[in-house]
Amino acid sequence: MNIQALTHSFAGIPGDWIVIGFALIIVIGFTMLQGSSYATALSLSLPISFVLFQSIDRATFIGGVVGQFSSPGAQAVLFAIITAIMLVLANQAIASFESSAPPVSSIICGVATIIILIVFWIQLPALESIWHFGLQVQSMFGEMARFWWLLGAYVALAFSRR
Repeated sequence: MNIQALTHSFAGIPGDWIVIGFALIIVIGFTMLQGSSYATALSLSLPISFVLFQSIDRATFIGGVVGQFSSPGAQAVLFAIITAIMLVLANQAIASFESSAPPVSSIICGVATIIILIVFWIQLPALESIWHFGLQVQSMFGEMARFWWLLGAYVALAFSRR
């Protein structure tokens, strides 16, 4: 096996697609082992977390404290905390007793979840400070196509749980 030829063939793949591929493999594997409820809960918690994150700085009692998180890294951590809380709540709300999911259902859940994650990642500047997707991914999942990607992903999630 020629390692140099293999390395050269992968050198043309943009880093965005490698990151997306790794995230997709993780979600698919987790779904195959644990069932689709976690992927679905993550997909439902992201838009709710986005709305909560946008309004938390005006919230009574914690608005002043949260206002101190002005750096993009601190805002990304705050968004991650909100998402983790919403993930737990969404998972409890839709908890199922399935112990695993078939491969096709896992792939559908994984792809739909990663699409939702990318769409919301691009929309939130705090997350853009962690990883900035290139123009190809931004144009593919950006404002012009965002509605259709989200609609398709949520429809896929709804039917993959059967």
